[in-house]
Amino acid sequence: MALSLDGQVVHAAAFGTRTGDAADPASVLDRFRIASISKVITATVVLQLVERGDLALDEPVGFRLAAIAGVEPGDPSMAAVTLRQVLSHTSGIPKYREEFFGDRFHSCEEAAAFGMARSLDGTPGAAHVYSNLNYCLLSLLIADVTGLSYEAAATEILLTPLGIIGMRLVRTIDPNADEVVHESGADRTYMESLAGAGAWVATASDMVRILDSLDPMNPGWHPLSSAMATAMRQPIPDVRFPEPNERRYGLGIVVWPDGSAGHTGTVENTHTMLVQRSDGITWCILVSGEHPESTESLREIFDRALSGAGIG
Repeated sequence: MALSLDGQVVHAAAFGTRTGDAADPASVLDRFRIASISKVITATVVLQLVERGDLALDEPVGFRLAAIAGVEPGDPSMAAVTLRQVLSHTSGIPKYREEFFGDRFHSCEEAAAFGMARSLDGTPGAAHVYSNLNYCLLSLLIADVTGLSYEAAATEILLTPLGIIGMRLVRTIDPNADEVVHESGADRTYMESLAGAGAWVATASDMVRILDSLDPMNPGWHPLSSAMATAMRQPIPDVRFPEPNERRYGLGIVVWPDGSAGHTGTVENTHTMLVQRSDGITWCILVSGEHPESTESLREIFDRALSGAGIG
């Protein structure tokens, strides 16, 4: 875990082991799967390209995404899908959860071709339906715009200026020596297909630094203008959400009812949460294992820890 105050990391800690061997303790420098908090990275890079003039938030991109995937659009309504809708999961693209986590796809490209050749699940812009395919497609769009791989583009225009090194996209079973092992069943391929939707590994401090950079009040380099960073945190209006009066979604950012913002992530043996609070505290917890059962419980664990330390 890592915690920052007003943009400066002031505490980091690691517990347990890197591999399950008691003689191999985990370190704050070890990288964990970050699962869906990867979407904060992908959304930030897309919005950097918007501010460079390479893309526009309200331009239709549905047919372009189908062309990048190498298929004919499976639904004429894709002509109306905008970049803003893909970023906010309001594109009408179905969840395809069973396909992503049932090892049907072996790459993001394969997932994109499958999804873009099929019908949408609703009218673009009408409802929030959280779908990893949205962010797999954004990974391919970033590569198409920049002429680089998605990973190389994110490293060049976001991670390197922040001084972050060593982050990478990983396959389901391929940890490096400085990466924590997340146990997976044989022949699993979900990480390969997720790409920018959930396949990065990072330290907790890396993720705190990325989220803090999106707050113009913090010191240091900022990848986005104040107006664009604010737009990321604004819940999309006039959209049906599946959880009335619960959390909402902006442009790659979850917004909770208490005004805090960030993202959660869950894949096999992985729970992650990244939160910036209104009091200037930003925190990230990355877990290898299946405790807690619900990723959202990480907030309760963190709040109890603060209370135990006498911090309100």
